[in-house]
Amino acid sequence: MLLGAGIMFHHVVTINSGSRMKFIVFLALSVALSVATWAHIWLGDSALHQVVFGVMALTVGYRTVKLLPSLISDQRMRSKLRGLLRIGNLTLLAAYALWLIDVFACPSLRRVRHAIGLPLAWVFELHGWWHILTAIGVYITMIVGEFLHEMNRTQILGPDDGYLNILRGPSLQEKQAGGRHRVLKTD
Repeated sequence: MLLGAGIMFHHVVTINSGSRMKFIVFLALSVALSVATWAHIWLGDSALHQVVFGVMALTVGYRTVKLLPSLISDQRMRSKLRGLLRIGNLTLLAAYALWLIDVFACPSLRRVRHAIGLPLAWVFELHGWWHILTAIGVYITMIVGEFLHEMNRTQILGPDDGYLNILRGPSLQEKQAGGRHRVLKTD
């Protein structure tokens, strides 16, 4: 969880930075994530873990929204990425909310699950939903982050392309003069 958020945090915070700054941020982030993980595992304190994740998730969401207009030149692509990012951020916020509810209401939720029994008990397994929604949100956010990478900023959408095409990741097309696109070779 922290590692996935940390990768995206590093990516959006250091975008367009030099290698020295990227390395400094990497070291600081490594120390912060190590301390948060250590506190969570050995001290049994999840508060720092939760705060660090929340701060990173909010920073990634905010910074990505701010970077889109300046880095993505194609208006249609920018609009689709903004919508997709909104879905990813809402998914991550929902996951985080369910996780916090699970942390504070775990004994009560456990009683509810036992009272209801299977197969419906899984609906109240909020920690499980946290993992599912976090995976979806992180995937969406990472895909949007890929489009912010320098070699993918010129991507454009075809007339029939939508969210599912974007979720496949950056295609190997770039915009040429006159609005045509050229397929880039990978070999």
